[in-house]
Amino acid sequence: MEKRKPLTRSQIAEITLRQLGKCARCSERLDFATKGAVIDEHLHPLADGGTNETDNRAFYCKPCAKPKTAKEARDRGKSKRIAEGRTQADRRAQRGPTIKSRGFDRTLKRRMDGTVTRRDA
Repeated sequence: MEKRKPLTRSQIAEITLRQLGKCARCSERLDFATKGAVIDEHLHPLADGGTNETDNRAFYCKPCAKPKTAKEARDRGKSKRIAEGRTQADRRAQRGPTIKSRGFDRTLKRRMDGTVTRRDA
């Protein structure tokens, strides 16, 4: 996997011009003056075979970048489990036995008004 490389000033200018100074997702004007307000994201993540080329990079506002990154992490985890052949049953078995619910006592019944009474025999 390739490592993330910082952008040069000319690359920042190139991406900014390509996006017209707007967020790649919501098209709101980006605030480059505020530190941490603009996030540099890979369109195709490096972990999934993406590159550090400028055509694979985009600027996002912070509120748009967070869900994008979280979704990519979820997708990567799911594809990893599938590749390893681990099914949901395998993961449940690995966790161990669970406590069974006793459920509602069948000798009682709940009325529409919310009260609980004994069932008639």
